[in-house]
Amino acid sequence: MPMARLKALTFDVTNTLLKARSTIGQQYADAALVHGIRADPVALDSAFDKTWSQKKREMPDYGKHHGVTSREWWSDLVKRVFINAGHSDENPETLSKVCDTLWEHFMVCITLVTVMSSYVNLAINEV
Repeated sequence: MPMARLKALTFDVTNTLLKARSTIGQQYADAALVHGIRADPVALDSAFDKTWSQKKREMPDYGKHHGVTSREWWSDLVKRVFINAGHSDENPETLSKVCDTLWEHFMVCITLVTVMSSYVNLAINEV
């Protein structure tokens, strides 16, 4: 009996292929501390959940159809998270630096996922 040709293979990334070492709030707080902002990770977690939902409704697909880049979309999200967590008085330039730090951090993670997917493709081709 011939084997059916594989048409698709999907993976759940979060907590399956990759596991975060800490919460989003902790990662945001760590990035903020590098730039002199002391932030409560729990407050940032709470603000992130609310802000993420709101941002997705306002600009779905990371702003693709709203004339913004994904980096601009994420930077606005991060700034709103800090504002919603009680940091509305922070210097906008400092918050931009926090955004840059987080962007670079998560770009490293995305690069790792890309490398992993290359290995998955090799494995699939061996089947």
